Amino acid sequence: MKKLSLLLSLAFLLTLSGCVISIGDGENSGWENNWEETQRHNREVIARLNIGDSLDVVLDSLGKPAFSESFTQGEKTYQVYYFRTHRAHGDGDTTKDETTPVLFLEGKLKGWGQSALDSVMNIHSPS
Repeated sequence: MKKLSLLLSLAFLLTLSGCVISIGDGENSGWENNWEETQRHNREVIARLNIGDSLDVVLDSLGKPAFSESFTQGEKTYQVYYFRTHRAHGDGDTTKDETTPVLFLEGKLKGWGQSALDSVMNIHSPS
């Protein structure tokens, strides 16, 4: 009985040793397609934004930001949400240089892009 059980186990293991499961074409993993889709979606939504849109409407359209910050300038409090829109590094992590900032003042869209953020923060690009 032990020999039969051992032979059946061995036969079962040999049967499984040739199994290979392949998903996809080897070109892109599901994760890569996901960040590419996220970037495309975010660029399309940002292109349709309107100054004055509410924070809730924008976040409903764009979803969760990669980063967020807030700062006060005088009596005004700004919120900045960063959404992934392009790839700068192939490391799998999202960094700020791979995002587009979306700027809100008192819950209303003030602008988007690095130049809008720099303008509010009084940062001037070198000529």
